[in-house]
Amino acid sequence: MAAETTRYALEIPHLGSVVLTHSWNNQIRGLKDFSPPRTAELHDRFWTFRIMVGLGFLMPLLGLWGAWARWRQSYTGRSFFCASRC
Repeated sequence: MAAETTRYALEIPHLGSVVLTHSWNNQIRGLKDFSPPRTAELHDRFWTFRIMVGLGFLMPLLGLWGAWARWRQSYTGRSFFCASRC
């Protein structure tokens, strides 16, 4: 946080400008454009967004796993937590 750097960023030039302002060349305000007390509030939102994106990737993977297990018929007819006969 003290260095104010983003590691592992995926950057697509002009995409944010097109999505937020509907123009190719408009500027978007960054965190450095806000006052320091305001940036402290954004720390929680930053991590909340990261958790939301992580769960957004996890849910389709869970759905694909469930579809694959049902296709193999390994999920129906027995409990997931009971590998042998219970």
